[in-house]
Amino acid sequence: MLAGFLTLLVVPVALTHPAALLGALPALFWMRYARQKDSGRPEPPGALRRMAIAGALAVVPVGIVEVVVTQIYPSERTLAGALFTAFVVAGLVEESAKALCLRLVVWNRPEFDERLDAMVYAAWAGLGFALVENIGYLAAAGRGQYVGMFVARSLFSVPLHASCAAITGYFAARRRFDGTGPGMAGGVALAVALHGTFDFAAFRAATLGENGSGAAGIFALVFLAASVGGMVLVRRLAQAALAADDADPALPARGSSAGPIHLAGLPAGPLSGWPPPAVPPSRGPWAGR
Repeated sequence: MLAGFLTLLVVPVALTHPAALLGALPALFWMRYARQKDSGRPEPPGALRRMAIAGALAVVPVGIVEVVVTQIYPSERTLAGALFTAFVVAGLVEESAKALCLRLVVWNRPEFDERLDAMVYAAWAGLGFALVENIGYLAAAGRGQYVGMFVARSLFSVPLHASCAAITGYFAARRRFDGTGPGMAGGVALAVALHGTFDFAAFRAATLGENGSGAAGIFALVFLAASVGGMVLVRRLAQAALAADDADPALPARGSSAGPIHLAGLPAGPLSGWPPPAVPPSRGPWAGR
């Protein structure tokens, strides 16, 4: 049923702007990459598909909210408009939608039994969202903008959507399983800060670049730092989640540290690093789930 709604959403674009469908490829690539990295205790393919479809469908209500909200803020070409668009219109609305996908679709499902699961599922919601958003941006792009937009969004925007969602998933899972950390609300706040910084820097770099200002280069560096920093942070958080899962007596053993590689791209055994993993008690709030 969800897939049917998604098809209805994409078909009009396929008929009028078929080249825009290539915008789905980056998200599909990152989904495949994430599945390969989560091969130790992999999630059911059906559950991952549901999260991706939920994230894709979230584009519709998010788009409606953003259209309404945009009526009350100044142009993103101004400093105030760029701040509002980046942190409220894009950051807060979109990251809240991805968090809602995690809460409604898999939160109470039996397959959601590990801390790393929350990061994987949330990342898939983010990639589903990015898939449809990417198609929309490319459908609206001018002939001379298509290639540049495709490359930039493939390398930066698509993985950023996954990174921000995974950050929310990590903090939501640590509160659920270990009773620690700021929880889902705190994760969303951090995701909004990262997403907003990324978009704000992109808006200012574009505007200042058109005006010939040398400050455009500074904002371009901030844009790149936010994108790379998000991926580095997700790797660190995934490392902590994986270590806590491996130390959890309620979960099956994964075997030797030379085993499969997870989402973080790290070895399977207990790992050190920042942030330090919390060793869960023998019973916790996840018992009986």
